[in-house]
Amino acid sequence: MKELKIDPELRDLLPHLSKEKFQGLEKMILDEGYDGTPILIWNGYIVDGHHRYKIFKKHNIEFNTEEISISKDSNKSDVMDWMITYQDVRRNMCEAEKIYANDKVSARRIEEENEKKRLEGTYNSHKTRRNNEDDGCVQMDASKKIERNRSTNTREQRAKIAGVSAGTVARYDTVMNSDNKELQRSMLSGDIKIGTAYKQVINERKKEDTSISQAQLSNGTKTEQRADKQTQKICEFMKTERKGDYNYDITSDIISLHYLFNKATNNMSDAIFDNHEMMNVISKADCDTLINYLIESRENINSIIRKLEDLKNEK
Repeated sequence: MKELKIDPELRDLLPHLSKEKFQGLEKMILDEGYDGTPILIWNGYIVDGHHRYKIFKKHNIEFNTEEISISKDSNKSDVMDWMITYQDVRRNMCEAEKIYANDKVSARRIEEENEKKRLEGTYNSHKTRRNNEDDGCVQMDASKKIERNRSTNTREQRAKIAGVSAGTVARYDTVMNSDNKELQRSMLSGDIKIGTAYKQVINERKKEDTSISQAQLSNGTKTEQRADKQTQKICEFMKTERKGDYNYDITSDIISLHYLFNKATNNMSDAIFDNHEMMNVISKADCDTLINYLIESRENINSIIRKLEDLKNEK
């Protein structure tokens, strides 16, 4: 039986099959037999067929291989690009899978560019040193005079590469940054769409925020202390001064502002109308106080709207 090489980056470029789907593939191969479809390779490394290769080895099944039509001296990122294109043409990858895979290609390409610059800098350093020795003088290393441009991937760039909208990437990031691993796997496998997964994460946050808010209100916690960890994290991030090399992406901050505003209004509504104890004891005076707070908030919101309108007109 042929022994093929496995590169972890190529193997993990696309989400793995779930245990159930892998077992289904294994059963189909054993029941129907090997259909002759080759495992695709590049310089001896598997680029398509990792799951089948595992099954073939386990059951000692002979298989065919085929070298992909790409230059053997191509970079690994070129091969990863080829893999994504091949998979998308063959089975129409879901949006989450495209973002996931293309993010990995971008990370690999950045590593390759950094390695290229490092090697070029080493070469230039040695060359300059030799020239200085020949000239009998000392000069500043030329590589230090060159300002290196850092490779960055904003949400818009990632969206363009994956062929989706920036909003879709933002919702994808929200799900991938959550603690719901099962939801992430379902989204990456295409069983759940990004928008559906995003709504589930937001709803889970709302439930958590409401529970925290109600518990804190019943304990008489001050208003200033009623921000949960997620809110504090967002606020601290938005107040943090960005460094000069930070590629600012306003989309994430706008989504964060929307989240904070909805969180505050939803929590207030839930704390009043879902709290049966409060509903039983609240007085007319209490209602007037809350109404005044809301009117004041409305005036603040109108002030923000006016400032945004002025800012928009200046653009």
